[in-house]
Amino acid sequence: MNRAREGGERKFAVLLFADLSGYTELCRRLDPEDVVATVHPVMSALRDATEQQGGVICTVAGDGFFAVFGVPRADADAGANAVRAAESMRRLVVERNAQPSALPFPDVHVGIAAGEVLVVPSAEPCGFNLIGPAINLAARLCDAAPAGAIYVDEV
Repeated sequence: MNRAREGGERKFAVLLFADLSGYTELCRRLDPEDVVATVHPVMSALRDATEQQGGVICTVAGDGFFAVFGVPRADADAGANAVRAAESMRRLVVERNAQPSALPFPDVHVGIAAGEVLVVPSAEPCGFNLIGPAINLAARLCDAAPAGAIYVDEV
């Protein structure tokens, strides 16, 4: 009897990691209140762009987040939706930085990968946790992507 399968379900998912480039430098230059005032609204807009394309935000960690497409409901367009979300995020940052009164905002870099994951119930705000190698690949692609870039594995 496989105990992992008792508490979870295997599904195909597209994973997206988004992170801000230069966030640490921004924190060094600005007072913490100014960092929050600058970063919070833009991070909210980046998460909204992801959710508008059908992504579910799994984890938020400071200057980045992890989202999944195709879970909890299967979505034949999950890969295309993840790429559209990443492109929307990149546009949001460019548009925000074009505003004359805006403090320069760190650019976003994104990694996207797809594969089979085990979806298990959890206390996370999204209600589940994901386990599988595609998650690590998406995180590594995000880490490798330079500012403003979207690195995509086969989706």
